[in-house]
Amino acid sequence: MLPSLLLWVVVPALVSPVSDDALRPGQVVPDVQLPQPLTRIRPAVPDVLDRIDVTVVVAAQVGEDGRVQATHMVHSIPLLDDAALAAVKQWLFEPSRDEGGEPQPVWRTVSLHFASDRWSGAGWVDNAPRPVKAPEVIQVESKGTGLEPKEIEQIVYHVLVDESGRARSAHAVKSVPMLDEVGETVAMGTRFAPAMNHGRPVVAWAALTLRFRIR
Repeated sequence: MLPSLLLWVVVPALVSPVSDDALRPGQVVPDVQLPQPLTRIRPAVPDVLDRIDVTVVVAAQVGEDGRVQATHMVHSIPLLDDAALAAVKQWLFEPSRDEGGEPQPVWRTVSLHFASDRWSGAGWVDNAPRPVKAPEVIQVESKGTGLEPKEIEQIVYHVLVDESGRARSAHAVKSVPMLDEVGETVAMGTRFAPAMNHGRPVVAWAALTLRFRIR
């Protein structure tokens, strides 16, 4: 049986904000707030590996909602690349924000160190929490709210889910003031399958997309 593995995140060195032009991963831009990881999925290490002590570096484009939109390898270890990419694609981040506090897409790097010892550090999980049943479309009357009628408005909430699958807290990643209160109420009432860590339920953050119909 393989020994368990130690993995940690090293402070990223590469970051570039999104513009109307094509992204250039690796462009260094000063004074950009990096997205910070909320939920980190542990990579599944191939069974062919025995004793290893290596680092891979993944560049991740973190979107406005904190989800990973794209990835590519910066420092490759061929036997670990697929596992590293698959894991990082499932991570959830607190997104980067501009000077006005609005979330913005940003590239950042994540360095994953694999060593033949044991997993270390809090916050690592095998899977993120997921809703047991996705909420239905939430009907909202536009009258008196200042909102224009709209068929569907989607808002992403970050929800802290406890070991029992109940929400401890929830907030909209990008605020829509007239919808925030009702959205947070729905998010807090949503039941989740909790995150698991070595077969045990643990507290972790989840992303929940709520759909509003403004009439």
